[in-house]
Amino acid sequence: MILIFGVAGSGKSTQSQLLVDKTGRTWISMGQLFRDKMAKEMAEYIKTGKLVSDEVTMGLLEQELKEQLPDHKIILDGFPRRVGQAKWLIKNLPLLGDSIEAAVHLVAKEQTVKDRMIARGRSDDSVQAITKRFEEFRNEVEPTLKYIADQDIPVLEIDGEQLPEEIHKHIYNTLVNIGVKL
Repeated sequence: MILIFGVAGSGKSTQSQLLVDKTGRTWISMGQLFRDKMAKEMAEYIKTGKLVSDEVTMGLLEQELKEQLPDHKIILDGFPRRVGQAKWLIKNLPLLGDSIEAAVHLVAKEQTVKDRMIARGRSDDSVQAITKRFEEFRNEVEPTLKYIADQDIPVLEIDGEQLPEEIHKHIYNTLVNIGVKL
């Protein structure tokens, strides 16, 4: 499994899809799972930029992973977002027949990401929600990346400011160079 990290609007979905197209892996996007399968009462979390509870998130992901593993190699976009979620994933993946091969962190400037998000025009991309996502990324996801690295899982810092095709080449080549079988 390859994990894709980055603040909302950093290009996670674009890069995940490019990797899927090139490698034939299966893409699981937590954001898309929520949009496709969430109950009405969870809609407010997405609109305000708040994170859904760990229990709901992990339950939804576990169900999806049971459907996909061990038959498919996964690119996981948007999870884990908290250290507790990372611990859960690292503990439970072997039970489902998989492990984390690497984590890709797309790094982009705040203004670049805000411009991208406003341009894509989704209803959950208000300026207030975008600001909240940056705060939560710094407070929750950055410690999660550190935890993952501390577990001897490669965390690849990738410049997300380039054109999508250039970012993809960098991700692909870096994964190959560290020995990930694509």
